[in-house]
Order: sequence, then C-alpha cells, then structure tokens
Amino acid sequence: MTGAMFFNNLGFGCVVPVLPLFADGMGLGATGVGMILSTSALARLLVNLPMGRAADRLGRRPLMIAGGGTVAAASVATGLATDLPSLLAARLLVGCGGSAAGAGAGAYMADVTSRAPGQRAKIMGAQSTVVNGAYALGPAVGGYLCDLYGARSMFFVVGAANAVCTVGYSMLPESMKALPSEGTGDANAKSSDGGEQRPCIEEKQIEEEGGVWAVYRELLRDPDRQGLMVMNAGLFCSYSAMLTLLPLHASDVLGEAGTATAIGGIFAASSMISFVGIPLGGYLADRFGRRSTVVPSALLVCAGAALTAGASSLETLTGAVLVWGMGNSMVGPGVTAFTADIARDEGTRSQALSLSNTAMDLSLLVCPLSLGALAQLTDCPTALLATSGVVGAANMLFALRTTEPRHQLKSDD
Repeated sequence: MTGAMFFNNLGFGCVVPVLPLFADGMGLGATGVGMILSTSALARLLVNLPMGRAADRLGRRPLMIAGGGTVAAASVATGLATDLPSLLAARLLVGCGGSAAGAGAGAYMADVTSRAPGQRAKIMGAQSTVVNGAYALGPAVGGYLCDLYGARSMFFVVGAANAVCTVGYSMLPESMKALPSEGTGDANAKSSDGGEQRPCIEEKQIEEEGGVWAVYRELLRDPDRQGLMVMNAGLFCSYSAMLTLLPLHASDVLGEAGTATAIGGIFAASSMISFVGIPLGGYLADRFGRRSTVVPSALLVCAGAALTAGASSLETLTGAVLVWGMGNSMVGPGVTAFTADIARDEGTRSQALSLSNTAMDLSLLVCPLSLGALAQLTDCPTALLATSGVVGAANMLFALRTTEPRHQLKSDD
C-alpha cells in the first residue's frame, strides 16, 4: 500500500511546478491553474459519499483498482486535451477516480490498523512520511523533465505513476473480513479495535427504515464525527492559505529578493520539517492520546499562521513558516488515527471516512476563493490572521465535541 501510494504522490508532485506553464500553453491565463485544481475537487465533493458507500458494499480493493485506473487514463487525457471542454471532462474524471481510490485506500488502512489500534498513529505517520517524501521529490523531478520534454509530458508521468499504483493495489488482498452479503454481524458485537465502543450501526435496518442516506444521517449524529469534520475543514483551510496566500505574502515581505528560488526555499523548509513532525506526532498520538496531541498541534498551526502574518524579513518569515509546517505535520497522524478509531463498524467504515473527505474537499473549494478575495479586499496579513482564527475555532469545537477513543484510554492506564 505504501509503495503504491509513493508512486501516486510522486506523479502528482511532478505536476505542481508545471501547472502555470500548461495553463498558459492552452491560453487559459492565471485562472487556468485554479480551474485545473478546482474541477477535480468539485468532482470529488460530488461523489465522495456514493464512493464511500460503494467501498462498504463492494469491498476496498475494487474501488482502489477502478479509481486508480480511472485517474491514470484521465491524467493522460489531460495531457492530450486541446480545448477547454476536453480538459474539464478529463479533470472531472480525475476527481471521480481519485475519490474512488481514496475511499477504498482510506478504509483499507483503517481495516489493517484495527489489528493494532494502539500503534495506529505511528503506522499511519510512517506511511505519511514516505508519501510526503515522494511529494517533496516530485516537483524537482517534474521541473527537470518539463525542461526536457515540455509541460504536457508531466500528465503522462502522472498517468504512468497511477498505473504503477494501480498494479500495486491489485496485488493486495481484500481487507474487509466479510462483505455485506455475507452478513456484518451482530449490532452489539465488539468493534474491530477490540473494545466495546458506541453501538455499531446496523446498515440494513437503517436503510429499511429511512433509505440509503439514513446511514449518513446516523453517522452525523456522532459528536466525535462532528468535531472531526470541523477540524478537517479547519486544517484544509490552513493548507489552502499556504498555497494561495504564502507566495503572495512572501513576495510582499521580501520585495526584490522574493524570487521564485527564495519562495521555493521557504516551501521546501516547510516540507522538510514534516520528516520530523510526522513521526513525532504519530508517537505522541499513540503514547498520550489522539486529542491530547491534535489540540496542541493545531495551536501550533494557529500560531504559525499568525506569526507569518507579522513576519517582516526572510528570517522571521522562514521561522514562522517552520512553526506552521511543524504544526501541520504533527497534527496529521493524530487526526488520521482518530478518524480510523471512530470508524468502528466495518460495514459502514468507508462511508464514515467519506464524510471527512467531503469536509476536506468542501474546504478546498471554498477557502482558496474566500481567502484570496479577503486578501484582495484588505491584505495578505489580514487573510492569514483570519486563517489562524478559523483553525483556532475548529480546534476549540474539536476539543469540546470529541472524546478520547476508549482503547487509547485503556492503553494509557
């Protein structure tokens, strides 16, 4: 799984530095990059919930293989696109395929790590470190290959990387212990984490009483999931701010020294610190608890965004971004492990995870536009402070609405 995802993220990383060139080559101008990214995000937002349900009904592996294959083909189609309609169609397919693969892969990891819930954050943190390494390496590889073969070739690289990823998925066994047709067990049975938690959802009974969407309504009644979705939205607001506001703010702060190399170095520093932050966050989340790690790590995110807003030199800006990056990387393993912890019923696990994915994709759609508009109406520091406030509010709601998973409390005792 980790090897397959390495190639997947290596391919996507290759595309990052060439998006402006590709958009300009099609005559789309500055809005082209946003269009390429937002179209696939919109598709994911629309199909996340149906794909989550499909992964619970059909199994994880079929969704991973079909989704990865779709992304591979659609990425090649993106590179071959010669007009706007064909480009948008290809990017919509990328989003649909990515949603399917993500629904299967997320549930697969939750299934596998349910065998050792006390080590879940460290396992997922180690995987994230490898995957982030591929994403950090990708831009350098992409820039080099782009100079040799052109911007369009990068989408063929993405297609090839996703094809390799799909082959890797096809070699994995199915992680679901029993598909719905074989029965999902008794409603009062123990969770796969090994402890007696909140009652499992009897999917068939709920569907008979209120239809397919009744499963999601039942899942949304869980205060843990409510707090988690708010936190996911807040953290992806932070991610959006890094992508949209930080380059503009760095250019303003550094003036003539704000070259692409200098700004790229700041981003590289933020990426490199994740090699420390992710393993540390994973260790702390398993040792002291998910909430006990997520809440202070999110406070680091708030502080980093606020400090970035007040930075006035290269040194202070770099330091602030390092704090921001450390918070982003430390919070990840705890949130990911908490997401898997509360998706206790194997029969609805992927549907539960799809709700978190929907919150993230909605934030990715709304926040770049909102923060960009706020920066244009006021300035970048104001938008960065607003980001800090959004993350702080999400962190407070997470702390108030969620409880520590019971198996974690037992391991602490």
